[in-house]
Amino acid sequence: VSWSDSVVQSEEMRPELEWWVDLVNVHEMAHSYFGDAIVCRDFAHAWLKESWATYIEQCWGDHTGGRDAAAYLFYLQAQHYFRETERYQRPIITRRYQSSWDLYDAHLYEGGACRLHTLRCELGDDLFWAATRDYLRRYYGQVVETDDFRAVMEEHSGRSLGKFFDQWFRTPGFPDLKVSFEYDEQRHEGTFTVEQKQVDREKGIPAFELTTEVEWSVGDETTRRRIRLSEPRHIFAFPMPAKPARVRFDPDCRVLHRLEFNPGASMLRSQLLNDPNVVGRILAAQTLLKTSTRANIESVVDAFEQEPFWGARCEFAAALGKADHQTAIHGLARLIQAEQEPRVLVALLRAAAAYRDAGLLRAVEERLQTGLRPLARQAAYIALGAQRHQAPLALLTAAAGQPTPDGRVQAGAFQALGETRQLDALPILQTKAAYGGSPNRTRPAAVAALAALGKSQERATRDAVAEQLIDLLRDPWPPVAWAAARGLAALAAPAAADALDAFGRALSAQERAEVDRLVAALRQEDKLDGSAVKKEVEELRDKLRKLEDQVQTLSARLDAGAPALNS
Repeated sequence: VSWSDSVVQSEEMRPELEWWVDLVNVHEMAHSYFGDAIVCRDFAHAWLKESWATYIEQCWGDHTGGRDAAAYLFYLQAQHYFRETERYQRPIITRRYQSSWDLYDAHLYEGGACRLHTLRCELGDDLFWAATRDYLRRYYGQVVETDDFRAVMEEHSGRSLGKFFDQWFRTPGFPDLKVSFEYDEQRHEGTFTVEQKQVDREKGIPAFELTTEVEWSVGDETTRRRIRLSEPRHIFAFPMPAKPARVRFDPDCRVLHRLEFNPGASMLRSQLLNDPNVVGRILAAQTLLKTSTRANIESVVDAFEQEPFWGARCEFAAALGKADHQTAIHGLARLIQAEQEPRVLVALLRAAAAYRDAGLLRAVEERLQTGLRPLARQAAYIALGAQRHQAPLALLTAAAGQPTPDGRVQAGAFQALGETRQLDALPILQTKAAYGGSPNRTRPAAVAALAALGKSQERATRDAVAEQLIDLLRDPWPPVAWAAARGLAALAAPAAADALDAFGRALSAQERAEVDRLVAALRQEDKLDGSAVKKEVEELRDKLRKLEDQVQTLSARLDAGAPALNS
């Protein structure tokens, strides 16, 4: 396996990056078993290596960091997969793709990994790992496909798993659930209503069959009950002696699903502070922040300062960045000044980039002056750039002129300049994006920032930026050429379609598939399919015809001896 030097850590960066680098190493070492010792028969079954190697990351988290680390990795992987499903959904096992590289997406890595976790919880640890060891021994040095793995799992469990594999691996979609809870004081009964929102017959997305648990806490007693879903809508009623202080759905994260569940502010606040599962605390914070009420936002800020697990604080920070409320802005400013955990500080500074606020700008500038590690410094610059015309252009310009060992900080300064939308940043980025203008490791960031800045400018400036990006498609450094291609798509420059198409023709079939998508998106976004360019051409032709008519009129008047112009 070959990686760039992006995984090489300095001592200064180690506290920010070590966790991620360990995940990379664990993933690649897992391929010694899943992918090398046992090889998938064809690309359709690539999940047998990539989903497994990604799932081993979760297992490593459990081994080294305990329950919170494992649950957090499951959460992160699920969220990564969910974000991709907003653009498209496909079965994990499929032979329908433009390029084999298309399969190496979040469905294959994180989506498959979370499905393996679901299978493990369905079968139980002892059975699952015994079957996995048997699978590795039995097929060592051979090629396999999904049914080989399934057969071993069935042999050990004594169960038919055809339905499980069909719905989780051969069918698009995942359980997208909306849960509600009501308590009947007179009947002393709590009712959970579960709806599967994902069901779409046209897209072939079914109601999933799955087993999980619901949980409620009354006083010092916590109760769980197992439930089984199979229909688009279920109602589950249970006797409860009093109204619970908190209620949970799938409290141990047994099953891959996306959850919408707001049982009420008081229950969510109890969950935020008392849930033993880190994902429960994260979900509570996110749901409270979506209410946009001052009291709920303050409760999350206060809980942040008490939260023991760094990953939960990272997610609290990201959610504060989406709250769009002055209380969240004040909270971020306060937390940025106090936070000492390097990974969490990065998350807080990234969240700050969502707002334009004088107080938050001061908090970021003050924290920057204390001396920050590389990723935090990068995030701080981007947050400052996001202040638009209030951004400290001189500070960001100076940072953009200072190459850094791995390029991350300088790349952040470039991005920040692009975020400012200030025209004075344009010549700086034009120079930094040009060949020799900055180190090759950071020039792609300068190109992307140039496109971002150009998008916010007047037509003449956008056209000048597009021309430079078109020229950069011929840059000898491939990452720069690719940054220019993506920048042209982001810039939505109609005249770049042909240049992008020519760029793609020089690439391999696998790489060209992405360029084809960029060109298609460009034409779709600008309602192009040739029409925008044709319109420009027609407008030029009209102007030319009018000029020709004027010339002919003038010529006729001269020939007739009439005055050329009206006096």
